[in-house]
Amino acid sequence: MEDVRHSREAFAALKASLPNGQLPVLTLTGEDGKVEKIAQSSAILRLICSLGGLHPSEPAAAARVDALVAMEADTLAAYRAVKYPGRYGLGGLDAAALDAAMTAVSATVVPTHLANLEKLVGDGWLAGTEKPSAADFAWASSLRELRVGAMVGLDPAILEPLPRTRAWLDRFLALPAVQAYYVVEPAGFGAAPAAAAPAPAASGRRQPGSPRSPTAAAAAAEKHKPAKTHAGTYGGPSSDEWASGKLGRPSGALDVVETPSYLS
Repeated sequence: MEDVRHSREAFAALKASLPNGQLPVLTLTGEDGKVEKIAQSSAILRLICSLGGLHPSEPAAAARVDALVAMEADTLAAYRAVKYPGRYGLGGLDAAALDAAMTAVSATVVPTHLANLEKLVGDGWLAGTEKPSAADFAWASSLRELRVGAMVGLDPAILEPLPRTRAWLDRFLALPAVQAYYVVEPAGFGAAPAAAAPAPAASGRRQPGSPRSPTAAAAAAEKHKPAKTHAGTYGGPSSDEWASGKLGRPSGALDVVETPSYLS
């Protein structure tokens, strides 16, 4: 799997050729050689988890995963609207109005949603699955960014009253496959970055220190799937393999995950 990050300029040049004119996009090559481009983060995430044996085949269990993925989107919907006002029809608001909105989002909106998440978190993975699911990838990617101060406008202290959520995040980030994928700052996970991430190279490849998206993180984990998997089944590595890092690396079906480096 190749993880390609595009600069703003490269994205502008590619926009017309992309599904919905958006990133991320997953390029998938089938066994028959047919190439397909799939858009939308949550759809890509579920597909990668299905291919990697990390998405339940039982309908109710799958629905619990999907509900938590949707909950993550709801939690940060207002934040994303204020951060990118032009995309949400809020481009007419002045800086003072946007600042006031972001203050409310940080003080009330996001903490309220996170308090609901805290009630759901147990000792295992978020959706009660044997292994991390799309719910864990979606939430961990966002909450890691929040924790290290990468979500401009949101106070990382929002996480302080959430001990179960913080403990779950630590468990997820401690997985060897996850640590191997992220570029860890010397101070470790949870520390504020010492400096801004380096600008992406002209090639659009990710540079050391830049954040990862949930779809790209899941794609990296998908590389560790068994040689034969069936979408929607738990055919992936066991919990012991996840815990120990003893994961196989057979070839997978994913070719390229493309994401915008300037939005990561």
